[in-house]
Amino acid sequence: RSAAPLVPLGVFTAGPVVFPNAAIFLQSMVGLSWLYVLTLYFQEVLGHGPLAAGLLFAPMTVSSVPAALVAGRLVTRFGVKHVATLGLVLLGTGMLLMMPMSETDGLLFVLSGMVVGETGFMISNVPLTIAATSGVKGDDRGLASGLMNTSIQLGNAFGLAIVATVAAAVAASGGGEDLLVGLRWGLAVCVGIVALALPITFFGLRND
Repeated sequence: RSAAPLVPLGVFTAGPVVFPNAAIFLQSMVGLSWLYVLTLYFQEVLGHGPLAAGLLFAPMTVSSVPAALVAGRLVTRFGVKHVATLGLVLLGTGMLLMMPMSETDGLLFVLSGMVVGETGFMISNVPLTIAATSGVKGDDRGLASGLMNTSIQLGNAFGLAIVATVAAAVAASGGGEDLLVGLRWGLAVCVGIVALALPITFFGLRND
């Protein structure tokens, strides 16, 4: 016991801290996992080398820059709750657009989904970051920032573990296109995670 603990347990009962971190945790579960799925799709299914696969991520990367800029303006006008919810909807929509991925076609759908999804990721990331770090005052702001970074790291780890396990389990079931089917299931899991995050952002965040 300490009179001044590094992480006071009471912080986990504060809605302005818990809800944004829960949403960030779920969002981060997707953030690394769909990159894993896409990398396997580009290299193992389509047969591209590392350089070509990396270049296919370029449209997604480029879209993140204007999305982050627009997100700040949207938050100022509509508030963190509505913008975070909009971003998560776009993120889920982008992954749904990628579902038609196949060995012979569907690349256009995948690239379009990547752009839409990354735009949504950035649009949701900005207000969630604001919500997670502005829900406390004074000396607790450093604690809030640390908790947010912890939520991101744990989300990345748990998300990748779950999605990779699902994709590998389906791919190991036998048959010629099982890797592709496994990757689709991986995307479906990501969509499900986004669906879990939506009510947290819409009902749990204040629209400051």
